[in-house]
Amino acid sequence: MTAIHTPRELLIRGMTTSTTSISITARVPTITEPTTSDGNYVVFDAGHNHSLLRFFGEGDTNYTGYVQVWLWFVCNGPTNHLWIPQRVGEFQLTMAANTLNGVADSPLVATEYLIDTIAATAGYDDTVAAKIYSPADDNAGYILLDTLGARKVEVQFDRDAGAGTSMTNMNCLYQKL
Repeated sequence: MTAIHTPRELLIRGMTTSTTSISITARVPTITEPTTSDGNYVVFDAGHNHSLLRFFGEGDTNYTGYVQVWLWFVCNGPTNHLWIPQRVGEFQLTMAANTLNGVADSPLVATEYLIDTIAATAGYDDTVAAKIYSPADDNAGYILLDTLGARKVEVQFDRDAGAGTSMTNMNCLYQKL
């Protein structure tokens, strides 16, 4: 019998300071390695085969925001590497009740609330790279992302995409699996 080893790493806060961004930028191939952050996105090494993304924000119950998730693949060249982006999808996030919050002096502070509802809105094919767990019952939701051999994962945030009442700010926790 073959055993499968899944490395266990801690969840990592995406940005030190959560973003108040209200825009998402399309990505195009570049010779510049994607890095984090310009204030509305976070980039991290894909590392292993999967990444787990948990989202959080500030606001009140049922406040909404959007994220786009991208994979970055690298192609070796004679002079430069070419970084090729692939959008996994765009997702609407809805905050859980104000009981699913962090704790003072922890990576998720008391005014930050986890997301319990995640809905795909564009460019998403659940048979390819992402599985959504969206309980919508005040338990934390997440996206399990198959990194498909990519070198980097990028999450872009838009806290004000015009649907419902917007979060005050947004961020994520990620875990390489």
